[in-house]
Amino acid sequence: MSPGPSRLRAAAPWLLGLAGLLLLYALAGFLLVPHLARRHIVDYVERDLGAESPSAKIRFNPFTLNARSASSLSETDGSPMLSFGRLRMARA
Repeated sequence: MSPGPSRLRAAAPWLLGLAGLLLLYALAGFLLVPHLARRHIVDYVERDLGAESPSAKIRFNPFTLNARSASSLSETDGSPMLSFGRLRMARA
């Protein structure tokens, strides 16, 4: 038994709303989370560690909750403190 056209029309606003929420979640996860993480990491490193701001590339996948980053930190005199080409953080 297939749903009639009236049932599909009644469900359309709900489906569009859910699709919109999914789109907002994806945009926030792929764009906003890496931006905020990078900003807070740079603030922490400069303020609390006294190191130069890192050049971090952060990627976050909101659907798998995995994050990847590549970064390097250096002392204020330019000597290297920490560097990694790929750091993967995943939920356990």
